[in-house]
Amino acid sequence: MKPYVSVVIPVYNEAESLPALFSRLSEVLDGLGKPWEVVFTNDGSSDASFALLREFHRRRPQQVRVIDFNANFGQHMAIMAAFERVRGDVVVTLDADLQNPPEEIPKLLAAIEAGHDVVGGYRSVRQDSWFRRYASKLLNGVRERTTGVHMRDHGCMLRAYRRHVVDQIAASRETSVFIPALAMNLATNPLEVEVAHAARAAGVSKYRLHSLMRLNFDLMTGFSLVPLQIFTIFGMIIGFLSGIFVIFLFIRRLVVGPEAEGVFTLFAILYMLVGLIILGLGIIGVYIVRIYLEVRRRPRFVIREMLEAGLSNSGILVFAYHDVGYHCLQELIAQNRNVLAVITHEDDLQEPAWFRSVAELARSHGIPVYTPQSVNTADWVERIGELSPDIIFSFYYRKLLCSEILAIPRLGAFNMHGSLLPKYRGRSPINWAILHGEKETGATLHYMVAQPDAGDIVDQKSVSIEPLDTARDVLAKVSVAARSVLARQLNSILQGSAPRRAQDEAQASYFGGRKPENGRIDWNSSAQDVFNLIRAVTHPYPGAFTEVDGKLLYIWWALPGEDAGGAPGEVLSISPLRVRAGQGSLELRTLQWEGAAEIDASAAHKLRAGQILGCDPPAANDKKTKLTVTAGKQ
Repeated sequence: MKPYVSVVIPVYNEAESLPALFSRLSEVLDGLGKPWEVVFTNDGSSDASFALLREFHRRRPQQVRVIDFNANFGQHMAIMAAFERVRGDVVVTLDADLQNPPEEIPKLLAAIEAGHDVVGGYRSVRQDSWFRRYASKLLNGVRERTTGVHMRDHGCMLRAYRRHVVDQIAASRETSVFIPALAMNLATNPLEVEVAHAARAAGVSKYRLHSLMRLNFDLMTGFSLVPLQIFTIFGMIIGFLSGIFVIFLFIRRLVVGPEAEGVFTLFAILYMLVGLIILGLGIIGVYIVRIYLEVRRRPRFVIREMLEAGLSNSGILVFAYHDVGYHCLQELIAQNRNVLAVITHEDDLQEPAWFRSVAELARSHGIPVYTPQSVNTADWVERIGELSPDIIFSFYYRKLLCSEILAIPRLGAFNMHGSLLPKYRGRSPINWAILHGEKETGATLHYMVAQPDAGDIVDQKSVSIEPLDTARDVLAKVSVAARSVLARQLNSILQGSAPRRAQDEAQASYFGGRKPENGRIDWNSSAQDVFNLIRAVTHPYPGAFTEVDGKLLYIWWALPGEDAGGAPGEVLSISPLRVRAGQGSLELRTLQWEGAAEIDASAAHKLRAGQILGCDPPAANDKKTKLTVTAGKQ
């Protein structure tokens, strides 16, 4: 039965508090008279915390789930891991130290049921040392004035959220996130209620003064540009005053003459300015580090083990390939699921590896790997039947599965598709979406039926297509989104209660694969359309090309520009290299003559102004072709 409330508790070396916490919390939740679950995240504890959590799971396997990190990733990442996996309509966060009594949870739930989507607790009488109280109060005041996020008590983690808010938080994928502030930004009807606060019964606080300052600094830089703005304004004021001071010294020198006095004053001013510069560099550095943490795309946390009732033994057969397949298989492994085998394609040794190997990932974890030319044979249908999988997943596997295979798993067969179905069914959905100038696409998990990509939708997540994104850029986003969708729905699939929503056939569109010859540029198209083609098939795909004096010229990158005179395909200028399109023009940036090395457009000496590029596009219907690549296959 789906729980009404999920209580999320991060745990880090709280063995002394856990027995009393679980006893009191179970009594409170049983008293609600509604289904419930508790999701503990063991954040790399070095004491007996995980052993106690395992015992709680053994006692109440249907209500207690445990996520075990392989290291300490921090309180907010522990909560985020649970947010991605909770099942309740309402989610409550609670610290494990018992300073926020679990008996206060019904008060928060009552406010949620009254129509609020985020309910935060605030501690009217804090049972902490005077230093901690006033230090927290000072930091809280600075944080509120800096970020504009209004919370009476940002340090209280006893909070309740509607499920849709939790889903939005989990979808943010930020590496440095302060959950209460983000929730306040996402809320439409928030409320804060007074809650009791008790002295810590055992152990010591994991937040020292330095940790509190760092948390607040992360919060300020994550939700506000005020630190940079203050420093910029202060720099302008200092620069203005320094200019006046220089003018004063110059006039004084003319009137009074040179003097030795005031040297130390100047040194003091100099040291002050140097200190401000270092401070400013530090602030800028924090913002740059935040950008770095986001773009490097490392895992925010690593799950070593998950304890869940009746789910870990369900057999899963995985058909997977490419980055989406790799990410989704990673999630199954991270959750310690029972993957019976992986069926994939042979890695082409003649093809430069630009995406990670599903086969290598599976073998590194002792999972059997098979690479048949076709699984839709009587022999393979029989072998799959002998495996007796409860679930079949297809993650970017290139071949359709026959109806005999789809009928084998008792819990169903599910496919992860790289678009927001029902749009862009079929092959190469990301390339087609970019080609058509879409602003977003996504990942859709759906039930598999005989017709490709037409089954009921389980869940989907959108990603943006930015104006300069290439197909590879978007694929990276879709891969992350696919893993998020799988993590969010895996439990419901394993329980046989996965949601299903029929696709709207009136909104459906289908596209076939693409061949390298479909990259031929039609210069009668608009500059934006040509640019969309270029970024849809640039590296690692076959590339967009045109013809010049009977030779192929590949255009790996360009940028659309303003309208100009001339005929479509005419070279308007050499530096920069601009070519007229049907509407607008393109500035070519990176080129490659057939059989030669890739070059910058400034080195394209064979081209001349007034030259006409291209020829008539082929008459073949490119929607019925298949995409192949020179540096990798989709």
